[in-house]
Amino acid sequence: MTDTNGQYSDHANVEFQKHGRLSVESSATQIIVVSAKESFRNLAKTLPAPADDVLEIGCSTGEATRQLAKTGARVCAVDKSTSFVEALQDELHDADHVTLACLDGRNIPGIAALAPSPTIIFIDIGGDAQLDLVALQLRLVMRAFRPHTIVVRSFEMATLSSLVSQVEPPQLSGLHPSERPLGVDMLSNLLDLSQSTSSDTRCFAANRLGTISEEAAQIRLRQMLTDPHKQVRRAAERASQKFASANQDVTNE
Repeated sequence: MTDTNGQYSDHANVEFQKHGRLSVESSATQIIVVSAKESFRNLAKTLPAPADDVLEIGCSTGEATRQLAKTGARVCAVDKSTSFVEALQDELHDADHVTLACLDGRNIPGIAALAPSPTIIFIDIGGDAQLDLVALQLRLVMRAFRPHTIVVRSFEMATLSSLVSQVEPPQLSGLHPSERPLGVDMLSNLLDLSQSTSSDTRCFAANRLGTISEEAAQIRLRQMLTDPHKQVRRAAERASQKFASANQDVTNE
């Protein structure tokens, strides 16, 4: 029996890494990986200075957000849970230096519109989240922004990092934009995500590609109709149908 998903993942990973690949430069970004909530919140309390612009991805119930707000730094905190965001908006409504928004962390264009130049980024999309999802989020912000520090809470990433004793940097990498940020416009962001090895992320991209009329978006959406994963094919089919229906409505008008 052939593992078609496994074959696809190998191919998709190669394609995924092609986007934005540039010569590696020494990075001025410090990445801190922690596993414990207490460590993450302590860094939120002590790391930012009032002059910093802080982006928090995955604010959840706001334990770290409250600490960030107390530092006096400008804070933009996002989460994909409407209830979490609305509760924090009610609580922190007097904090003019804090912006809260209901956004998925993969929506880099939406995040960049609110926080175009964060100097510190805090990422906690669930301490027990799978490593590939955490790595994807880290990759997206590294390509789009140039912070001096990124703090990530992830049990799996912390575990893996603790086991690494030596690293050979690659000659090529897609992580650091040399002259311009990558993935901050919607089309390039979604085309990039559509090549992910994660079926959930490919579904996320397909659903949104159906709202874009540009030819490149529709070509990629048609390609996703033959995706090896049934869930992705269904998402691409629904998105294509919605796009066709919307175009038909415009034509009838």
